[in-house]
Amino acid sequence: MLDILEFIAVVAAGIYGILHARAKRMDLIGVFTVAFLTALGGGTLRDLILDRDPIFWIRHQEYAIAVFVMVLLASFFKQFPPKLERALYIPDAVGLALFTILGADYALQADVPLFAAAIIGVVNGAFGGVIADIMCDKIPSLFVGGPLYATCAFLGAWIFFGLLHLLPG
Repeated sequence: MLDILEFIAVVAAGIYGILHARAKRMDLIGVFTVAFLTALGGGTLRDLILDRDPIFWIRHQEYAIAVFVMVLLASFFKQFPPKLERALYIPDAVGLALFTILGADYALQADVPLFAAAIIGVVNGAFGGVIADIMCDKIPSLFVGGPLYATCAFLGAWIFFGLLHLLPG
Protein backbone atom coordinates (compact mmCIF):
# COMPACT_ATOMS: atom_id res chain seq x y z
CA MET A 1 0.00 0.00 0.00
CA LEU A 2 2.83 2.41 0.84
CA ASP A 3 4.39 1.83 -2.58
CA ILE A 4 1.12 2.78 -4.29
CA LEU A 5 0.77 5.95 -2.21
CA GLU A 6 4.39 6.79 -2.86
CA PHE A 7 3.94 6.34 -6.61
CA ILE A 8 0.87 8.61 -6.59
CA ALA A 9 2.81 11.20 -4.56
CA VAL A 10 5.73 11.04 -7.02
CA VAL A 11 3.39 11.50 -9.98
CA ALA A 12 1.59 14.44 -8.31
CA ALA A 13 4.87 16.13 -7.35
CA GLY A 14 6.27 15.45 -10.82
CA ILE A 15 3.25 17.13 -12.42
CA TYR A 16 3.74 20.10 -10.11
CA GLY A 17 7.40 20.30 -11.10
CA ILE A 18 6.57 20.06 -14.81
CA LEU A 19 3.93 22.80 -14.60
CA HIS A 20 6.18 25.01 -12.48
CA ALA A 21 9.14 24.67 -14.85
CA ARG A 22 6.99 25.11 -17.95
CA ALA A 23 5.50 28.28 -16.48
CA LYS A 24 9.10 29.58 -16.33
CA ARG A 25 9.60 28.55 -20.00
CA MET A 26 12.39 26.09 -19.24
CA ASP A 27 13.71 23.74 -21.91
CA LEU A 28 13.35 19.95 -21.77
CA ILE A 29 16.38 19.47 -19.52
CA GLY A 30 15.23 22.21 -17.16
CA VAL A 31 11.73 20.75 -16.97
CA PHE A 32 13.11 17.27 -16.27
CA THR A 33 15.48 18.57 -13.59
CA VAL A 34 12.76 20.52 -11.79
CA ALA A 35 10.24 17.67 -12.08
CA PHE A 36 12.77 15.06 -10.93
CA LEU A 37 13.96 17.08 -7.93
CA THR A 38 10.41 18.05 -7.00
CA ALA A 39 9.10 14.49 -7.20
CA LEU A 40 12.06 12.76 -5.58
CA GLY A 41 13.87 15.40 -3.49
CA GLY A 42 11.80 15.21 -0.31
CA GLY A 43 11.88 11.41 -0.21
CA THR A 44 15.61 11.44 -0.86
CA LEU A 45 16.16 13.76 2.10
CA ARG A 46 13.86 11.58 4.22
CA ASP A 47 15.82 8.46 3.34
CA LEU A 48 19.13 10.18 4.09
CA ILE A 49 17.84 11.35 7.48
CA LEU A 50 16.52 7.87 8.31
CA ASP A 51 19.63 6.16 6.88
CA ARG A 52 17.49 4.07 4.53
CA ASP A 53 19.52 2.24 1.93
CA PRO A 54 19.06 2.31 -0.98
CA ILE A 55 17.21 5.58 -1.43
CA PHE A 56 13.59 4.97 -2.42
CA TRP A 57 13.81 5.96 -6.08
CA ILE A 58 16.87 3.80 -6.58
CA ARG A 59 15.03 0.83 -5.04
CA HIS A 60 11.97 1.66 -7.15
CA GLN A 61 13.43 2.97 -10.40
CA GLU A 62 9.93 3.07 -11.85
CA TYR A 63 9.44 6.34 -9.93
CA ALA A 64 12.26 8.07 -11.80
CA ILE A 65 11.12 6.46 -15.07
CA ALA A 66 7.57 7.76 -14.48
CA VAL A 67 8.89 11.32 -14.06
CA PHE A 68 10.98 10.93 -17.22
CA VAL A 69 7.97 9.67 -19.22
CA MET A 70 5.73 12.47 -17.89
CA VAL A 71 8.29 15.06 -18.95
CA LEU A 72 8.57 13.51 -22.42
CA LEU A 73 4.78 13.49 -22.80
CA ALA A 74 4.55 17.09 -21.60
CA SER A 75 7.16 18.10 -24.19
CA PHE A 76 4.68 17.35 -26.98
CA PHE A 77 2.54 20.27 -25.81
CA LYS A 78 3.86 23.66 -26.82
CA GLN A 79 1.70 25.33 -24.21
CA PHE A 80 -0.58 24.08 -21.49
CA PRO A 81 -4.06 25.57 -21.18
CA PRO A 82 -4.04 28.61 -18.84
CA LYS A 83 -6.46 26.86 -16.47
CA LEU A 84 -3.96 24.03 -16.07
CA GLU A 85 -1.19 26.51 -15.27
CA ARG A 86 -3.39 28.10 -12.59
CA ALA A 87 -4.11 24.71 -11.05
CA LEU A 88 -0.54 24.27 -9.76
CA TYR A 89 -1.79 24.06 -6.19
CA ILE A 90 -3.70 20.80 -6.78
CA PRO A 91 -0.78 18.43 -7.50
CA ASP A 92 1.28 20.38 -4.94
CA ALA A 93 -1.34 19.72 -2.24
CA VAL A 94 -1.66 16.02 -3.16
CA GLY A 95 2.12 15.57 -3.09
CA LEU A 96 2.43 17.45 0.20
CA ALA A 97 -0.26 15.39 1.91
CA LEU A 98 0.86 11.98 0.69
CA PHE A 99 4.58 12.59 1.16
CA THR A 100 3.94 13.91 4.69
CA ILE A 101 2.08 10.74 5.65
CA LEU A 102 4.69 8.53 4.00
CA GLY A 103 7.57 10.35 5.68
CA ALA A 104 5.90 10.14 9.07
CA ASP A 105 5.13 6.46 8.59
CA TYR A 106 8.65 5.56 7.47
CA ALA A 107 9.98 7.48 10.46
CA LEU A 108 7.73 5.50 12.80
CA GLN A 109 8.93 2.26 11.19
CA ALA A 110 12.48 3.40 12.03
CA ASP A 111 11.43 3.87 15.70
CA VAL A 112 11.75 7.64 15.54
CA PRO A 113 9.89 9.46 18.37
CA LEU A 114 6.56 11.03 17.39
CA PHE A 115 7.61 14.68 17.31
CA ALA A 116 10.67 13.92 15.17
CA ALA A 117 8.55 11.64 12.96
CA ALA A 118 6.13 14.52 12.38
CA ILE A 119 9.03 16.81 11.43
CA ILE A 120 10.41 14.17 9.04
CA GLY A 121 6.94 13.93 7.52
CA VAL A 122 6.87 17.70 6.98
CA VAL A 123 10.36 17.66 5.46
CA ASN A 124 9.36 14.79 3.18
CA GLY A 125 6.16 16.57 2.17
CA ALA A 126 7.46 20.09 1.70
CA PHE A 127 11.03 19.77 0.48
CA GLY A 128 10.16 18.96 -3.14
CA GLY A 129 8.14 22.16 -3.41
CA VAL A 130 10.98 24.13 -1.84
CA ILE A 131 13.36 22.73 -4.45
CA ALA A 132 10.91 23.54 -7.27
CA ASP A 133 10.55 27.13 -6.10
CA ILE A 134 14.31 27.60 -5.76
CA MET A 135 14.96 26.04 -9.18
CA CYS A 136 12.33 28.36 -10.67
CA ASP A 137 13.96 31.43 -9.07
CA LYS A 138 11.19 32.01 -6.56
CA ILE A 139 11.34 32.41 -2.80
CA PRO A 140 9.94 29.10 -1.55
CA SER A 141 6.25 29.37 -0.73
CA LEU A 142 7.02 27.55 2.51
CA PHE A 143 9.04 30.54 3.74
CA VAL A 144 6.69 33.42 2.93
CA GLY A 145 3.28 34.46 4.20
CA GLY A 146 0.31 32.79 2.66
CA PRO A 147 -0.77 29.18 2.65
CA LEU A 148 0.28 27.36 5.78
CA TYR A 149 1.93 24.40 4.02
CA ALA A 150 4.21 23.31 6.84
CA THR A 151 1.56 23.88 9.51
CA CYS A 152 -0.99 21.82 7.58
CA ALA A 153 1.56 19.07 6.98
CA PHE A 154 2.57 19.04 10.65
CA LEU A 155 -1.06 18.83 11.78
CA GLY A 156 -1.72 16.18 9.13
CA ALA A 157 1.11 14.05 10.53
CA TRP A 158 -0.43 14.25 14.01
CA ILE A 159 -3.87 13.36 12.64
CA PHE A 160 -2.23 10.39 10.93
CA PHE A 161 -0.64 9.33 14.25
CA GLY A 162 -4.02 9.66 15.97
CA LEU A 163 -5.72 7.52 13.34
CA LEU A 164 -2.99 4.88 13.66
CA HIS A 165 -3.62 4.82 17.41
CA LEU A 166 -7.40 4.60 17.06
CA LEU A 167 -7.66 2.11 14.23
CA PRO A 168 -7.20 -1.58 14.99
CA GLY A 169 -4.27 -3.54 13.57
